[in-house]
Amino acid sequence: MVIGENDEITEECKQLWNLYKEYIISFCKFKLKDTPDYVEDCVQDVFMALLEARRSGTEIKSPKAWLTTVANNKIKMEYKNRKRESEHINKIIHFKIYVFQFLHLTNVLSFFAL
Repeated sequence: MVIGENDEITEECKQLWNLYKEYIISFCKFKLKDTPDYVEDCVQDVFMALLEARRSGTEIKSPKAWLTTVANNKIKMEYKNRKRESEHINKIIHFKIYVFQFLHLTNVLSFFAL
């Protein structure tokens, strides 16, 4: 990490933060109506991605469009992860119900076997 080079990039990112922070917050709030707890994380992730992209040499010609695209992709990934997590939880619940029913049926059958 070269300090002089990154100081310039850090300042550029701070300027973009000041310019587009409210816009990205509003965009995330609009898209994440049903998961408001993720808004702050999303906004931070978007601007961290900006900093990482700039430090790796990525040229960003239209910052607002770039930030919006990154935010949108992060939001899509969040919904995809939540859906996957929900499906996994449902499978666990259904399995537990199945096991409970099986054990209950086994108990009932063993009672009649006496």
